[in-house]
Amino acid sequence: MHQIMWARWVEIAVEHELEARRAFQDIVAKPDGDALLREFRASLVSITGAAHTIEAVFGDIKYLIPVQPPRDKRHRQLRHAFRTAFGVSGAEDENLAGELSWLFTLRGGTPCFGHVIQ
Repeated sequence: MHQIMWARWVEIAVEHELEARRAFQDIVAKPDGDALLREFRASLVSITGAAHTIEAVFGDIKYLIPVQPPRDKRHRQLRHAFRTAFGVSGAEDENLAGELSWLFTLRGGTPCFGHVIQ
């Protein structure tokens, strides 16, 4: 059985984002440890799922583009690959760089100050 992995990962990411939003509403309505833990766990899975989605898209396109030179950060390698594969440039490229940076910083467990996830 063949699966399109980025599609499965995006389903996981969205499902858990929605759960995190529901838990956050519960936190606002009645703060308690259970809702806080549910929101935290769902957020962790959502961030991880989003990062794996990007990795899976890269896995599908990496054979269609020239070999990528090594980069010091994973988000920079992915940005370069998507720029090459999809012709991303200008303001879209800058936006992509910022989005990949915060996502992969969060996935790596390093604090990402200055960016608010909504």
